[in-house]
Amino acid sequence: MSSPRQVAAGFTITGLLDGASRTRGRYPVSEIAVADIADHPANAAYSMDPAGIAELAESIREDGLTDLPLVRKVGDGSWQMVSGHRRKAAYALLAKDDPAYERMPCRVIEGIDDERAVTLLHAANYFTRALTVTERAAATEALRGDAVRLRSEDPSLSGMRVDDVKAAIIERQTGRKVSGKTIAREERLARRIAEDLSPEWAAEADRPEFAEYIASFAGNGGAGLYIHGGVGAGKTHAASAMARLFAEAGYEVAFTTAKGMLERVKATFDEGGTEAAVARYAKCDVLVLDDLGKEDATEWSVGTVFSVLDARYEDMRPTIVTSNYAPGTLADRLARRGERVTAEAIASRISQTCRPVYLGGRDRRRRS
Repeated sequence: MSSPRQVAAGFTITGLLDGASRTRGRYPVSEIAVADIADHPANAAYSMDPAGIAELAESIREDGLTDLPLVRKVGDGSWQMVSGHRRKAAYALLAKDDPAYERMPCRVIEGIDDERAVTLLHAANYFTRALTVTERAAATEALRGDAVRLRSEDPSLSGMRVDDVKAAIIERQTGRKVSGKTIAREERLARRIAEDLSPEWAAEADRPEFAEYIASFAGNGGAGLYIHGGVGAGKTHAASAMARLFAEAGYEVAFTTAKGMLERVKATFDEGGTEAAVARYAKCDVLVLDDLGKEDATEWSVGTVFSVLDARYEDMRPTIVTSNYAPGTLADRLARRGERVTAEAIASRISQTCRPVYLGGRDRRRRS
């Protein structure tokens, strides 16, 4: 049976994304008028949000173009983008104020047909852009035709999974490894987002900031998220969307504010059910702890929060925390009444288990 690497080598463009001198020689750089380069129709699957393009344009203005777009000549002699549509859009935006950006340096690919151009576009986008879960799934789904065709043409590939062939295509085109299992998981999640969530919640669950976390959730060993930012940045909404997604997938999810959790535990004092109340949050598959830092910072409350987070840490259960306080200031906030040791222990547990994600921007609640 052929290996995935051998299969991919049979039809991909070796070294195209490599920065080595042989690549620079084989695929020379030319300055081309931005207005003369047509977008590739297949790029319609990917976001071209104006805010992101403006941010990229400012980065190019300050630091230059660090990654050259890939273009090709089509049958009529005109230019067409293969990879780098956002960079092209950023150049067009800059050119409105500065004619120096009317021409863009591009790496020219010669002699590739439409099918290979589409394959390269999707394979390159998979790693070179911050994609959402559904965009990553769209990229790999677009490679299915090539993978199925290769497997049908070579009987020795009959035992190879289509997703493994896709993974080999991506590795060969980009030099970056991804497993077939990861590809299959992302495609399943994308279908779940599309089918099980309302459009509003789907948009939140499918944000690029959370794509990698959601895609790897099933086997991430209890890793969580610490989503922080100012009031109205969308922290709770994003966490709620992920909670709904995981609940739809069959996980036991508890969503609570830190203050609400403490109030519910405190309400069991006279009933003798405190241990069970704490276990509800310590033992669920996924805990979303919203607005950490707004609760009262008494010795008991700080100690209870630590008990829950420590139990989840020991059992490798994922926790998604939202807060107005950055990771470096959380301990000070929790220790404002003197519980410094326990507050620092909470911050330590979060830093060990949760990847920080900052959500900025204007207060969404006040936007017109």
